[in-house]
Amino acid sequence: MASIKRKAINQMLVEPEELGTIFTSLYNIMTQESKQNILIEVFQDITTNIIIPIITTSAEEIEDRFNRYITPFQSQLKKLIDIIKDNRLNKNHLQSFNISDIENFSNDFYIMIENDFRNESFLKEVSYTLKVYNEYSKTLLKNDIEKPDILDNVLSYRIDMNDLQKYVSGSILAFYCILFCISNRQETERLLPIVLKISEKYNHNLLNYVKTIDILCNRERIEEIKELIHTNAVVAEIIGKSLVADIPLEFKVQNIGRFIAINYNGSIVAKSDTLEGLHNEIDKKGIENDCYIDRIGYNTIAKIDL
Repeated sequence: MASIKRKAINQMLVEPEELGTIFTSLYNIMTQESKQNILIEVFQDITTNIIIPIITTSAEEIEDRFNRYITPFQSQLKKLIDIIKDNRLNKNHLQSFNISDIENFSNDFYIMIENDFRNESFLKEVSYTLKVYNEYSKTLLKNDIEKPDILDNVLSYRIDMNDLQKYVSGSILAFYCILFCISNRQETERLLPIVLKISEKYNHNLLNYVKTIDILCNRERIEEIKELIHTNAVVAEIIGKSLVADIPLEFKVQNIGRFIAINYNGSIVAKSDTLEGLHNEIDKKGIENDCYIDRIGYNTIAKIDL
């Protein structure tokens, strides 16, 4: 298998090969099965300075506090990942998962947790988290092998990398908070339903982002996410802006300042000097749900891109 050496992926906080090891290490430490002192120190810092402040807040404020703690959590997560990358655990160094390991890891990890915990809501969210982890890892690894230059372009210029990393970090942090709640039932059981909902939200956003990345790397499969485009404004904008970016320069120069509608196959289906005129043309053609509206040379419909 080709190793990931692409510029954009190397800039990601959590590379796909590392995610399985992070989840495993987290679980082993929370269940007191880990003897890796270097990791324990990092996780103790995370627990003391991030998890406990989140979990000890009121039910009404927990989601807001969770969101505010994602940035400091990313700093601690970076410390953990540096350990993984540096292999500073001697013979017991943390492994890096490749694409053939992912499915086996997910199945084994779920069985391990199922044996230890019987909370149905928790196990359902663990299953969903692992599904998202699979998609995240497989999508990036597969496209890095098959279409490395396209993937690098997508991650560098077509998506908001900060958003992607926020959703990855939020998913991991939520999993940590859930484990903490399960392990300290008497003190935190009242908060478990709230934390489960937070986890679902971050996993859902991450999965949508992963699907978008995959389609941007494989435009011929765009029909697969048409429903997602129609129901998710963020996905629609990412796909739309990417399609506009690929419009030939000659057309952009000739139509600077004009309003256009481009369908999700990359064809310009309407254009006009005014937004009202464009909408009239779109209405006549009955394509309002199948196109992205943009103004050539502007970063918004109304503001010029200098």
